[in-house]
Amino acid sequence: MKAILSMLIFVALFAAIVGNRWNSGYGIPHKYEKLPNGKMCSLPGDSCSKRDECCKPVNENENSSGCRRTWSAMDGGFVNHLLAM
Repeated sequence: MKAILSMLIFVALFAAIVGNRWNSGYGIPHKYEKLPNGKMCSLPGDSCSKRDECCKPVNENENSSGCRRTWSAMDGGFVNHLLAM
């Protein structure tokens, strides 16, 4: 019984961690460009404060991107992260 419960917990954690990366737009090609303020745009998973700071997907007709508040245990609270779909 303990082995089955341990496996279920492992699978749930794996799905949560890997699924979060897939939903964040990893694997979608983005245009990595310099912004008007001189900084480089933010790739999926990076911190951002506005949608204008996000790198645009190569195929904007099929994919979109933007900033969304997500929980970060490392930072101890909610942070803005670039997400692409």
